[in-house]
Amino acid sequence: MEAQQQDMICRQLMEQCKMGWPRKEELKKDIKPYWVHQGELYIANGLLMKGQRRVVIPEKMQTEILSLLHERHMGVSKCRARAQQSVWWLGLSSQIAKMVAQCEICLKHQPQHTEPMIPSPLPRLPWQKLAADLFFQKGTTYLLVIDYYSRYIEIEKILVTTAKGVIDALKVRHGVPETLISDNGPQFTSAEFLAFAADYDFIHITSSPYFSQSNGGAERAQKTIKTLLLKNQDPHRALLAYRVTLLLQGPSPAEMLMSRKLRSPLPQAKSQLKPGWPNRRAFREKK
Repeated sequence: MEAQQQDMICRQLMEQCKMGWPRKEELKKDIKPYWVHQGELYIANGLLMKGQRRVVIPEKMQTEILSLLHERHMGVSKCRARAQQSVWWLGLSSQIAKMVAQCEICLKHQPQHTEPMIPSPLPRLPWQKLAADLFFQKGTTYLLVIDYYSRYIEIEKILVTTAKGVIDALKVRHGVPETLISDNGPQFTSAEFLAFAADYDFIHITSSPYFSQSNGGAERAQKTIKTLLLKNQDPHRALLAYRVTLLLQGPSPAEMLMSRKLRSPLPQAKSQLKPGWPNRRAFREKK
C-alpha cells in the first residue's frame, strides 16, 4: 500500500478510480495506456487492484516480483499463471517471457521430448485415486505421491528404502485413497505392502514394467519434480510454487484438494485466502 502511494502512476490511477475516467484524449500521456483497463481497476481496502485478485505493482517493486514469480524456475505459462492469481502491471506478460528466455538455469534444464503418457480418467473426488513412485536424485531417495484429481504432488525423503519405509511415508497423508497405482518395485510387491493395502482398505494396482506409460500420472509428476529439484535448492518452496499455480483446467492443485488457496511469498489480497469451493464442474469439463 505504501509503495503504491509513493508511485506516481499508481497515485494517478487511484485518483482516476475515485474521480471517474474521462475520454482517453484528456488523460496525461503516462496513464493513457491504462485507459483500456479502466473497467478492471479499482481500490479495495486502500490497495489499487486489477480485477478481484491482482494487486497493481508499482515500478520500483516490479523487478523483485518478477524474481518471485520465477524463483522456482517454472516456464512461461506457469509464471504467467502465478501472476494471474495475484499481481499485475503493464507489460508483465512480455517481461515474464523475456526473463524465462534469458534464464541460464532454465536453458540448461530444458525438458526433452519423450513418449507421451496415456491420460487417465478424472476421479470423482480428491485423494480418491493416487499414484506413488520412488526416484533417486542428488544422493537421496524420494517417495512421490500424486492425486489424480487435483494433481497435488507430495514428496518425502525415504531413509530406509524397504517396504516398511515406503509404508510409513504413505501413512502421513490426507487420508486413505480408494486406489493406489505404483510400479512393480519390490517395496510395492512385497507381502508387507499387500498386507498394508488390505489393512487400510484400498485397492493397489501395479503397472507393467514394460509399459510405464500406463502409470502416466506418476511418470509426469516425477519429471516435473525432478526438474524442480535440479533447478532449486529448496524443494519445499519449489513445491509450494507448483501447488499454488493454476492448472490448465483452472484452479490450482491446492484449491482442488483443500478448497483454499495457500499463502505464498507473492503479494496476495487477503480476500483470496478465504476457503471456498472452486468450480469443480468447470474443472471437470476442461479435463
